[in-house]
Amino acid sequence: MNSDLVANSKFKIAVIGRGESLFNTAKLLIKNGYNIKVIITDKPSEHHKNGEEDFLKLANEIKAEFLSTTKINDASTLITEKKVNIGISANYSRIINSEFIKNFEFGVLNAHGGDLPRYRGNACQAWAILNNENKIGLCVHKMIGASVDEGDIIARDYMTIDSNTKIHAILKWTASQIPNLYLKALNELSINSEYILCKQTNKSENSLRCYPRIPSDGKINWEKSPEIIQRLVNASGPPFEGAYTFYNKIKIVILDCEKINDYPPYCAIPGQILKIEKKHIEVATSSGPIKIKQATANSENIDFSKYFKSIRTRFN
Repeated sequence: MNSDLVANSKFKIAVIGRGESLFNTAKLLIKNGYNIKVIITDKPSEHHKNGEEDFLKLANEIKAEFLSTTKINDASTLITEKKVNIGISANYSRIINSEFIKNFEFGVLNAHGGDLPRYRGNACQAWAILNNENKIGLCVHKMIGASVDEGDIIARDYMTIDSNTKIHAILKWTASQIPNLYLKALNELSINSEYILCKQTNKSENSLRCYPRIPSDGKINWEKSPEIIQRLVNASGPPFEGAYTFYNKIKIVILDCEKINDYPPYCAIPGQILKIEKKHIEVATSSGPIKIKQATANSENIDFSKYFKSIRTRFN
């Protein structure tokens, strides 16, 4: 037998959670000789491409036990019966508690889209864009029950970002990298079950707790700088609801914009349209203009020169 498969066989894995990245992780682990005994999932969110049916089909193909539940402790008996000794989790709908984690000899691993120990919690990639970071972190770490993204880090990767990087590109990168990072983590643990890449600090000054964002957080304040507005647009776009403003009581969603350099001096109220072209408009902010390159109204792309007729127009 291949030596790698012998090492991998010491793990009996439970896959816990939802979404494309976890589904693809399971398939990659199977391809690399890992033994998945149990799949636990829940109803997908609107952004998840793989749902309960996909996980059920995969479970049937590999003869693994399947459970869809929002009550994770309901799976404890199943974990014990199948002698599962390690879990991998991503996007599960509830916090996994310490009582459940105690069922696993080697613990439960979690994939988190944040540069731990900073960026713990929710919407971490969006907050990192808003905070003008130059890279996005992705970690696989051991879970501590009922805590938020704490525990020893087993594997980590980074994506470099700049002022033009949008949230959809980060989420695409994250989804593609999570399976590889899980494989790397399990390969390390197969060799040494005590392996850690680094311990997370418990000093509060070194961590950053991120809280959920809601659609209304995307409302543009034109009295902010072009840089801040551009970061809001980048952080709020698809698959989310988008950064937005209003024109004649119609909601305008801004999908792409950029700062304009070397603009001549002007006097205008923030939100004032300064220039109208076919493929863009220029809008006043508190500290210089911003170029709006793509926007929608009622989910339809706007032809700027047809939609806006006068520089008397203001967004609000």
